[in-house]
Amino acid sequence: EAEAAFRKATTLNAAEAKGWYNLGVCQAEQGKLPPARESLQRALQHDRRFAKAWDWLGLLHFNAGEHAQARRCFVRCLAVSRQSANAWHNLGMLYRAMGDTAESERCLEQARRLGGVQEKPGIAVVRIGPAGSAGAASAAGAASAAGAASAAGAATPSRKA
Repeated sequence: EAEAAFRKATTLNAAEAKGWYNLGVCQAEQGKLPPARESLQRALQHDRRFAKAWDWLGLLHFNAGEHAQARRCFVRCLAVSRQSANAWHNLGMLYRAMGDTAESERCLEQARRLGGVQEKPGIAVVRIGPAGSAGAASAAGAASAAGAASAAGAATPSRKA
């Protein structure tokens, strides 16, 4: 229902970046990853300075194991919005996944200083996907994983809609 409304908004005003962004976020939350990526890229075609779209596209790449592309997206987000706690956090988690502990800690500290990082269980713990799909964490499983990660001193990628 929400996806149909966002799709209609992009039909009514195809040059509006926010409509494509909203559609992409909606698709990502439903586990429709290729269309989500396409929608976010369309948003960025219309507004290269759309920080949240860069952050979300980075999350999609991160969760697909495409670390170089994820890094590029998070860095682009931060070039537009240095105060994005989510992008700093996500970049820190990416560096952690890549084994660069020092850079990870630097980014995560910056995210903590800025505050407001919002982790959403079931969205980006290991990979984005619908509950019950192969390799995707369910909301309950993701919440457990997030709790376990926090207890172990680790964190998970985060995002705000």
